[in-house]
Amino acid sequence: RSGRRRALLPPMQDQAGAASGSGDPDPPPEHAGGEGGSSSAAAAARLPSRNASSKYDFVKVKVWLGENADHYYVLSRFLLSRMLTVTKIPNHVAIKIALELKKLLVDNSLLDVSQSDLEANLFKVTTFNFI
Repeated sequence: RSGRRRALLPPMQDQAGAASGSGDPDPPPEHAGGEGGSSSAAAAARLPSRNASSKYDFVKVKVWLGENADHYYVLSRFLLSRMLTVTKIPNHVAIKIALELKKLLVDNSLLDVSQSDLEANLFKVTTFNFI
């Protein structure tokens, strides 16, 4: 089993040889430019959109639980979208709903909400934005 895993990954020596120009005739694109500083900029430009974060990801929204609001959790767009997919909402739509809900809460400065307020806002977002 570990032998199969090693066969799939190239040895570290081959990567070093490709970077210096000896070995592999087609070096990876990040080594082909020749400039050290441009490779990190090129790598950042090629990031897939699914890993991109939103400015709303850096704001914490506390959702308070119970009548006395003794406990809270921090709203997670990822977990919210996963819960929505359980209810048979397509994944790409669930991700959009989670982002729209977080936008609504942050833009209206609702950073401390109750669970019932969160549910009401989620209903509002799904009813008016995605029908």
